Amino acid sequence: MSFFENIEATNEYIVSMAPNLIPDDTTLEVAIASAEWTEPTDFKAVTIKIGLHVVTPGEFQDELVFDTIKVFDTDDKKRKKARTKLLTYDNLCKGVLAKANAAGKAIDFDNTLLERALLGGSLMATFNIWELPVPKRGKSGEMETINGNWVSAIKPLPKKVRQENANIEKQPKSQPQVDADVEFDDSIPF
Repeated sequence: MSFFENIEATNEYIVSMAPNLIPDDTTLEVAIASAEWTEPTDFKAVTIKIGLHVVTPGEFQDELVFDTIKVFDTDDKKRKKARTKLLTYDNLCKGVLAKANAAGKAIDFDNTLLERALLGGSLMATFNIWELPVPKRGKSGEMETINGNWVSAIKPLPKKVRQENANIEKQPKSQPQVDADVEFDDSIPF
């Protein structure tokens, strides 16, 4: 079997930025699926990239939306907003980053600490759509619009959902049921 079997070679490949856009001002329950520091490039500063997995049943269930937080933005106001957002994520999860910071531990560029603080956290996220006009490939002077989702707000799960999740975690693990009338032969046959 050929590696490229049934695949036609072309001179162009375009990946859709967001095949299933979540509409503006839609609030959904999400679980944090990934959290990492990004590497700086010539045109992009270091950021924190948080992957939000939609768990609300329905059309957008299992969508993965990335929230990029520019914690080192050169604009003081934007940097403060970004760090406030990161601290809110931390507060809605386990508060590990705030505790580490209070203890004098450097939290920047530590993926292990970031993951321990945020992974698995559940919260409500409000999504909006961003749009960006870009030059059309191969068409000089023509423009096209690309779009995707961004996270405009995060907040705790509603009390009812938090209680349901807590009840699931607190349920004792079921023990295998043994029929009282069954006799076991405790002798080993060898």
